[in-house]
Amino acid sequence: MRDYIFESFSEMTDFSDVVVKGHITDVYVGEVWKGAQDDPGSPFPYARIAIDDVLKGHVVTRMPDTLEVQLMLVGEDWQPPDAATIPGGETLFFLKHEATYRQKQGLKPRETDIAPYAYFIPVPEAVIREVAGSAHVIKPERMAREYGEDYYPLEFEGASFDELVQHVAGLVSE
Repeated sequence: MRDYIFESFSEMTDFSDVVVKGHITDVYVGEVWKGAQDDPGSPFPYARIAIDDVLKGHVVTRMPDTLEVQLMLVGEDWQPPDAATIPGGETLFFLKHEATYRQKQGLKPRETDIAPYAYFIPVPEAVIREVAGSAHVIKPERMAREYGEDYYPLEFEGASFDELVQHVAGLVSE
């Protein structure tokens, strides 16, 4: 069961705190999450995103022109990937600012150095990659299987990435 299901880019744009176009420059352990004091913890990988354009929102960051985005919890033996294996190309990210989200949910802030600057990806379709000028969702076959062939982001699969960015930018100005 997913926490968020959107029916359009308009809904996902409205839900997002920031929408940025950028590219991944690094994947690293941003913090270690512990369930208890004596727990050795699990590494929590982050992606560093170089921002090329902010389509929506105000970016909270500790380094100019970058975002730090949570990926997923991994096992304690996880190692960051070699830089050569990080996907290149532009990507459109629809993100939630974790500290703002926690505050709105009535949760206390996390007490890590990265917490005030952390963003998260609410759903897989909140990441649209550019490959040779075309827009591509992550795992489109799985998305079609789980949500149907007519699930909204799939109609943009293979469309012009630049036109999709313009479409989303238009949604912000409406």
